[in-house]
Amino acid sequence: MQFTDEQLSSTEKFAALFTALRNARTIADLETFPGLVERRPAAVCITKEGGTVLARLQRVSLVQGNIQLSDVAAKTEGTKNG
Repeated sequence: MQFTDEQLSSTEKFAALFTALRNARTIADLETFPGLVERRPAAVCITKEGGTVLARLQRVSLVQGNIQLSDVAAKTEGTKNG
C-alpha cells in the first residue's frame, strides 16, 4: 500500500482512506480506492561465495514477454565456516 502526503495531511482524504481500509476484506476491495495498492513483484537471490552469504532484492518485471530482474538493494552478511 502507498499513502500520499496529501492523504495523510487532509482530514477529508484521510477519512476516506481509513474507511476504505476498515471496510476492505480483500486486496481487490482495496484496489477500488485509486492509487492505494501498488504491485511491485520482487524476488530474493541468495548465493554463497567462499564464506560469505550474499542476498540481493530484485524487482521482477515483464519486458516484451520476458521476465527481467533488476537489483533494488544489496546487502552482504558475512559468515565464516568452521
